[in-house]
Amino acid sequence: ILLSVLCTHAFLAADMHHRAQTKSLDNKLAPYENIRRSTELFVASVSGTRQWLMDRFGCTVHRLDTLVLATQYQTDDYAALEARALWLQERLGLKDEDMSKIIQRAPMILACKLDTNLKPKLKYLQKRLDLDDTDLRTVIKRNPNLLGLSIDYNIEPKLMYFQEQLCFNKTQVGKIICKQPTILTLNLETKLDQTTAWLQQRLDLSTEQVSKIIWKMPKLLYLSKSEKMEPNLIGFKKDSGAELRKIIMSLPQILVLSTQDKMEPTLQWLQHRLALENISELAVVVRKLPSLLSCSIQSNLEPTLDFCIEALGNEKDAITAIKKNPTILSRSLEKRLKPRLEEANEVGIVIDTDCLNR
Repeated sequence: ILLSVLCTHAFLAADMHHRAQTKSLDNKLAPYENIRRSTELFVASVSGTRQWLMDRFGCTVHRLDTLVLATQYQTDDYAALEARALWLQERLGLKDEDMSKIIQRAPMILACKLDTNLKPKLKYLQKRLDLDDTDLRTVIKRNPNLLGLSIDYNIEPKLMYFQEQLCFNKTQVGKIICKQPTILTLNLETKLDQTTAWLQQRLDLSTEQVSKIIWKMPKLLYLSKSEKMEPNLIGFKKDSGAELRKIIMSLPQILVLSTQDKMEPTLQWLQHRLALENISELAVVVRKLPSLLSCSIQSNLEPTLDFCIEALGNEKDAITAIKKNPTILSRSLEKRLKPRLEEANEVGIVIDTDCLNR
């Protein structure tokens, strides 16, 4: 009996020791088990998100990982995601392909809640920029990242800068943003303010003149000063400050155009086809009409010159007329020059240089 009791006691003691060791090991492994379960849930969530993006927006496989990791919406609640996407699409009147492009450019939109972000932000943008529904749709299509920006700390300070520093009114600011909505994603201090200050100092412009240039070409605000705008001005280094200022005020696109692909070929064509003997004569033509530099050689300059030669029956006379009045090359061939030639022929007017200049 005593031996039986001792054996039972030893067995119970060993069992208790084993349980204590197992419990201790379970306690040590518990955090790792939680991590494993969380990882499995995350992987399942990401996998589900990938499939939903493919099914809903036609996202390509090579873009899926970037889209998923760039967002905060890994979730199994696809009903909430679908509700946001559907509301935004209906609110802006977007086609399916437009909605897909927006989501692929700015996937963080799906992380924005309707009542606290999307709805109030669209309402603010429409009212603040004086936009109709069509303009609002255009702005979001061109720059969907606006929906992820803070109104108080990002958008509003920039809009106030346009009004207070550049003297634009509310409607004008809206039209500028409609043309180039990416402006609102630029840094106020290091980009917007510095670019306007550079334009004012480099070209010796008044605030009013800077505003006029930006109104014509808001794209200037996000161009590089050192890599784009300054190199484009080098070709005009022989012009005085007043002449350069006049040229840029007339055609701010000069600061945007490609020197190698656009301006150089156009200048070479003008010098060759108009028989300009030197750079000075070329400069005179360009100063008279800077917009020539933005005209297409193939679809504008060459056909118009050929028309003038044919109309006058003499190449030399046509070139002489264009040298005196380069605006002839900027006129619409189909809407102005050809109809007027037909009218002149019908009433028996002699076709000469005066006829072309009318």
